[in-house]
Amino acid sequence: MSFKMLEQMRAKYAFDCILEFKTLNARLSKKISEKDYANQLRKLPSMIMQNGLLTTLAFLRSKSKVELKNKEKILNDEAVVLYQLVRYLKETINMKLEEIKVNIENANVNSVKSYLVNEYDEKGNVIRKSEYAKLIGKLLDSSFSEYRAITSEALRIAQWLKRIAEGEIEDEGKGSD
Repeated sequence: MSFKMLEQMRAKYAFDCILEFKTLNARLSKKISEKDYANQLRKLPSMIMQNGLLTTLAFLRSKSKVELKNKEKILNDEAVVLYQLVRYLKETINMKLEEIKVNIENANVNSVKSYLVNEYDEKGNVIRKSEYAKLIGKLLDSSFSEYRAITSEALRIAQWLKRIAEGEIEDEGKGSD
């Protein structure tokens, strides 16, 4: 696959993620500030560069909030960013870049939850590992060169997410001309 095609796929994925966020946000009980989401995306590339991919993923997971209580559906900006990054890296590691699809119409809290939260039985045993847990395991078991390649890809998609967010999400303080 050519460099240009890879960049186009990353750009499309990033653009679809912003649209997915807007659709998902419309379905939440407590809305996420578009500004907070855009700020998380703006910080993402520098977080990966300064702290490393594993630390960045762990930080985002520690700040993530995913709740489904009664009819309340609650997410925060960190959870959405982590979900979008983990989904992308999962497909990248499996070398299925052309299969990465963002289902904007069906964006929902359950999708995010399945990626970020393990499922347990009544005894507290894990019955289904989250995609986040699988990714962390893969990163911990990878060689230095594999880890570097995955980090490099994470940085590339983080840059695209940042660029698209800057263009598609209006700052609340700016207003339109």
